[in-house]
Amino acid sequence: MDVGAVAIGGVSLVFLVPGLVEFAKKLGVRGKWCVVLAFCLAALFGGTWAAIDAGLMPVGAAPWVRVAVIGLGCGVVGLAVTGYYDLSAKLVARFVNAWAAFPAEVAHRPKGE
Repeated sequence: MDVGAVAIGGVSLVFLVPGLVEFAKKLGVRGKWCVVLAFCLAALFGGTWAAIDAGLMPVGAAPWVRVAVIGLGCGVVGLAVTGYYDLSAKLVARFVNAWAAFPAEVAHRPKGE
Protein backbone atom coordinates (compact mmCIF):
# COMPACT_ATOMS: atom_id res chain seq x y z
CA MET A 1 0.00 0.00 0.00
CA ASP A 2 1.31 3.42 -0.96
CA VAL A 3 0.80 5.46 2.20
CA GLY A 4 1.06 8.70 0.23
CA ALA A 5 -1.98 7.63 -1.81
CA VAL A 6 -4.18 7.23 1.27
CA ALA A 7 -6.67 10.06 0.87
CA ILE A 8 -10.30 10.70 1.68
CA GLY A 9 -12.07 13.09 -0.65
CA GLY A 10 -8.72 14.00 -2.18
CA VAL A 11 -7.25 15.03 1.20
CA SER A 12 -4.03 13.14 1.93
CA LEU A 13 -3.95 11.71 5.43
CA VAL A 14 -0.17 12.13 5.41
CA PHE A 15 -0.74 15.89 5.65
CA LEU A 16 -4.01 15.92 7.57
CA VAL A 17 -2.84 14.09 10.71
CA PRO A 18 0.34 16.18 11.29
CA GLY A 19 -1.64 19.35 10.58
CA LEU A 20 -4.25 18.51 13.19
CA VAL A 21 -1.60 17.53 15.74
CA GLU A 22 0.21 20.83 15.14
CA PHE A 23 -3.10 22.62 15.66
CA ALA A 24 -3.57 20.77 18.96
CA LYS A 25 -0.04 21.79 20.00
CA LYS A 26 -0.91 25.43 19.38
CA LEU A 27 -3.92 24.94 21.65
CA GLY A 28 -1.68 23.64 24.43
CA VAL A 29 -1.55 19.86 24.00
CA ARG A 30 1.93 18.69 25.00
CA GLY A 31 4.11 15.64 25.48
CA LYS A 32 2.73 12.14 25.29
CA TRP A 33 -0.76 13.46 24.52
CA CYS A 34 0.47 14.61 21.10
CA VAL A 35 1.62 11.06 20.42
CA VAL A 36 -1.71 9.65 21.60
CA LEU A 37 -3.61 12.17 19.47
CA ALA A 38 -1.50 11.39 16.38
CA PHE A 39 -2.06 7.65 16.83
CA CYS A 40 -5.80 8.03 17.35
CA LEU A 41 -6.24 10.36 14.38
CA ALA A 42 -4.20 8.10 12.10
CA ALA A 43 -6.15 5.04 13.26
CA LEU A 44 -9.48 6.82 12.85
CA PHE A 45 -8.79 8.26 9.41
CA GLY A 46 -6.91 5.16 8.21
CA GLY A 47 -9.76 2.91 9.32
CA THR A 48 -12.29 5.21 7.69
CA TRP A 49 -10.29 5.18 4.46
CA ALA A 50 -10.07 1.38 4.54
CA ALA A 51 -13.84 1.09 5.17
CA ILE A 52 -14.65 3.38 2.24
CA ASP A 53 -12.12 1.62 0.00
CA ALA A 54 -13.54 -1.82 0.86
CA GLY A 55 -17.14 -0.68 0.38
CA LEU A 56 -17.97 -1.25 4.05
CA MET A 57 -19.17 2.29 4.69
CA PRO A 58 -22.95 2.69 4.40
CA VAL A 59 -23.82 4.31 1.07
CA GLY A 60 -25.38 7.36 2.70
CA ALA A 61 -22.49 7.93 5.13
CA ALA A 62 -19.53 7.92 2.74
CA PRO A 63 -20.30 11.31 1.14
CA TRP A 64 -20.68 12.92 4.58
CA VAL A 65 -17.38 11.45 5.74
CA ARG A 66 -15.74 12.90 2.64
CA VAL A 67 -17.32 16.30 3.35
CA ALA A 68 -16.01 16.25 6.93
CA VAL A 69 -12.49 15.25 5.86
CA ILE A 70 -12.41 17.85 3.09
CA GLY A 71 -13.46 20.44 5.68
CA LEU A 72 -10.63 19.34 7.96
CA GLY A 73 -8.26 19.46 4.99
CA CYS A 74 -9.29 23.04 4.29
CA GLY A 75 -8.63 23.75 7.96
CA VAL A 76 -5.11 22.40 7.55
CA VAL A 77 -4.63 24.77 4.60
CA GLY A 78 -5.70 27.55 6.96
CA LEU A 79 -3.09 26.33 9.41
CA ALA A 80 -0.48 26.76 6.69
CA VAL A 81 -1.26 30.45 6.71
CA THR A 82 -0.92 30.70 10.49
CA GLY A 83 2.30 28.75 10.90
CA TYR A 84 1.70 25.09 10.08
CA TYR A 85 4.59 25.36 7.65
CA ASP A 86 6.84 25.83 10.66
CA LEU A 87 6.75 22.03 10.81
CA SER A 88 7.75 21.78 7.13
CA ALA A 89 10.56 24.27 7.60
CA LYS A 90 11.90 22.31 10.57
CA LEU A 91 11.83 19.06 8.60
CA VAL A 92 13.54 20.63 5.59
CA ALA A 93 16.18 22.25 7.82
CA ARG A 94 16.82 18.92 9.54
CA PHE A 95 17.23 17.20 6.15
CA VAL A 96 19.56 19.92 4.84
CA ASN A 97 21.68 19.80 8.00
CA ALA A 98 21.88 16.01 7.85
CA TRP A 99 22.87 16.16 4.18
CA ALA A 100 25.50 18.82 4.86
CA ALA A 101 27.01 16.64 7.58
CA PHE A 102 27.10 13.62 5.25
CA PRO A 103 30.67 12.93 4.05
CA ALA A 104 31.14 14.13 0.46
CA GLU A 105 33.14 11.06 -0.54
CA VAL A 106 30.21 8.82 0.43
CA ALA A 107 27.56 11.05 -1.14
CA HIS A 108 29.28 11.08 -4.53
CA ARG A 109 30.56 7.51 -4.59
CA PRO A 110 29.37 5.53 -7.65
CA LYS A 111 27.16 2.52 -6.95
CA GLY A 112 28.98 -0.75 -6.42
CA GLU A 113 32.00 0.66 -4.63
